[in-house]
Amino acid sequence: MDIGGDVYGVVIVGDGNVVTYYADRASRIEPGGSVPDVARRPAPSDPLIAGVLWGRDGELAQIDRWLRTPGALVQVHGVPGIGKSALLRRIAADRRAAGDEVVFLSGAGRPAEDLMQELFEVCYDSPDHRPSPMRLRRLMGMVRALIVVDDFDGPPGDLAALLDATPASSLLIGSSARGLVEDSYYLELRGLPEVAAMALVTHQAGIPLTPAQAVAARDLCRRSGGHPRLLLQAAAVLALTGEIGADPRSVLAASLDLDALAVYRVLGALPGRPVTPGLLAALAGIASAGGAIATLTRLRLVDHSGGAVVRSDDSAHEQFDAAVYASNLAAWAATATRGQIVGSAPAVIGVLELAMAREAYDPARILARTVAAALGRSLRWGAWGRVLDLGAQAAARVGAADDLAYFQSEENTRKRALGLAAGLTVGGAGAGVAIGTLGGKTGAGIVSVQSIAIAVVTAATVATLGVIGVSVATTHPSSSPAAYVTPTIYNPSQPVVPPLSDTGQPVTTRPSSPSPPPSPSRSPETVTPSPQRPPPDAGLKLSASSVSAGQAVTARATGFSPGEPVAFVWSGPAGSGQPATTTADAQGAAAHDITPGTAPGSYTITATGSVSGRSAHGTVSVITLTLSPPSVAAGQKLTVSARGFDDGEPVTFTLDGASLGTVAAQAGGASLEATAPGTPGDFEIVATGRSQDRRAPARLQVTGRDLSGAWKWGSGSFELRPVRGGWDGYSLADVVEPISRCVFHTGDLTLRIRGADPNYAGTEVLWIHGQNGQNCVSKWAAATAVKVSAGGDRIDIESTSPFGQGTERNVLTR
Repeated sequence: MDIGGDVYGVVIVGDGNVVTYYADRASRIEPGGSVPDVARRPAPSDPLIAGVLWGRDGELAQIDRWLRTPGALVQVHGVPGIGKSALLRRIAADRRAAGDEVVFLSGAGRPAEDLMQELFEVCYDSPDHRPSPMRLRRLMGMVRALIVVDDFDGPPGDLAALLDATPASSLLIGSSARGLVEDSYYLELRGLPEVAAMALVTHQAGIPLTPAQAVAARDLCRRSGGHPRLLLQAAAVLALTGEIGADPRSVLAASLDLDALAVYRVLGALPGRPVTPGLLAALAGIASAGGAIATLTRLRLVDHSGGAVVRSDDSAHEQFDAAVYASNLAAWAATATRGQIVGSAPAVIGVLELAMAREAYDPARILARTVAAALGRSLRWGAWGRVLDLGAQAAARVGAADDLAYFQSEENTRKRALGLAAGLTVGGAGAGVAIGTLGGKTGAGIVSVQSIAIAVVTAATVATLGVIGVSVATTHPSSSPAAYVTPTIYNPSQPVVPPLSDTGQPVTTRPSSPSPPPSPSRSPETVTPSPQRPPPDAGLKLSASSVSAGQAVTARATGFSPGEPVAFVWSGPAGSGQPATTTADAQGAAAHDITPGTAPGSYTITATGSVSGRSAHGTVSVITLTLSPPSVAAGQKLTVSARGFDDGEPVTFTLDGASLGTVAAQAGGASLEATAPGTPGDFEIVATGRSQDRRAPARLQVTGRDLSGAWKWGSGSFELRPVRGGWDGYSLADVVEPISRCVFHTGDLTLRIRGADPNYAGTEVLWIHGQNGQNCVSKWAAATAVKVSAGGDRIDIESTSPFGQGTERNVLTR
């Protein structure tokens, strides 16, 4: 299509409206274009990290039963910290490891419309496109997956809309309150039973409890009702002080260093909102938040949500300067990618709301203008609308007429686009925009967002971008720079295009005073001491308390003179390493990646300044995991041995996330005998000590007959997919059972092969019963005999009908 002109962007809106953006004039929207092609993305396959659960076997079994219902909606609700996220992640990890398609999303602080756009982008490759509700439902109808949404606290209408948009998938939702949706399952998660609660405290503390400690722990279990987060914090206090206090959180907070305390305070100012590590560092005024996050995680003072961090005690309130936070965030956003801004949208809105509440209107105005275009360009229109609203309020408060016009024009554009998607005719004289109707079906309670598919903005937005000098990147969101806001005074060559009113006419505004670009500020805790003060003591921080053999640890030394050479050396069971020298930076800090010896045990890392003579030390444990033998036949035994742990430390062994057992280390080692999976393949075994950073992985190669692939079964066909312990068979086409006339539908699970060659004990066959295709009921029945041919191209399975129809022999062929 030849559209002519100096074009810098073309996208497709909804069901075929072409949006053309020009470098030197307003954009144009024309109906009648082709609906964009979409390509199904491969199912997410990276392993989900999930910890060991204590006392949740009943809940896991119940949810598993509910999720066997096709298209089920299961909601797990409960008070914060009760373990909802851990439970959902455990289920998701197990399902993905078993070969199921699982999509895991974080709903914290995200509107439902933005969640559905994210879900679409996970499942389909169609950049810069937001489908209409009808097309979204049709596309998602081809996705059979378990969709897990953690920290979802939207209204019931949003939950119903999400369910309606995913007709072929099951939904597992975690929220603090129960949502009222018909035909759904609910589970209120409560505290742990006392036995499990005590086991959790003992395991996390990593030390045997004295009688007095056991009494205090048991009393806390009862007083807290088995609340897992409080128990984990109490275990951290026990490991730190040897006692269990009445207020574990206060004890842990008092133990934080300056960086961790600064991060903790930032999260306390944004309760319930996840903040990404990069943004945390910017808000706290520190170089990197990685070490602080590791400390807070170890002490159970923060939780993790979708690559971000949220403070665990969401009722906390801290003293903070909202203007500083808004200015720091604006400076960060000015150089961040669009993907980074989108991932930080909940925190951005939180800071804007804080700034407005504390009457920091000018920093709020600058922040809103800095991030608005990036959110709109990235199709996160729920967050975009909120930012425009807050920005308009801030601009009105300070009398910034041009900024107010910008936010109002953007909001008018957003409303016009939403009206366009709902099938309205929108236009206006002087706007230079041709807008047609889309028509189409509306979504349940979310017409305004699910109906729209537009990548940037329409004429009003482009006109305003010309005024303020916004540069919008056109590359992929994960790599493009965000829109950078530069006041008019810093762009004298930029052509000025007036914003448009509701009718499309130019608006005459009184320019506001130019604002200088926001500058980053530093937290008081990180200000470099003046030269007159005594030099600080040398310190050494390690990025991890333990590493696997051959893995590096980052050592960061502080307290040295700027430009001073700092030598790093390690010593331990494998001897000592040659020193590596790094020059201290302007703040007197030096960092180096160090790989200690491969022998298990504790290693000391020392940093020494060659001029000042100051030195600092840190310790790291090297943990090893060996498998004997490293390759076994399916279903056979092997020995798993870990070394480098402390005596008495509980060591938990997992195979692809599933627990193999827990053993207390003796003489620095722990071992157990395990059974290999019944299916061939490459598996990961992990040994984990008292915390997640004390772990070592190893790969297990399982050999044997592989039954995976397509098979014929009578008049139908199905695919055997490997799962833990065997294979699951799914129908590849609809098959009518000849006696009952009932249908096995495409994608239905009809066969479970379990066990190892030659008997495959535990195999089950799905039977179906009915009359003339009506009143169809299905039940599983155990196979009475299973035999696989020597060539592996034929399987004979016998089973007895649970409906009293006798025994049947089925023959499967490749």
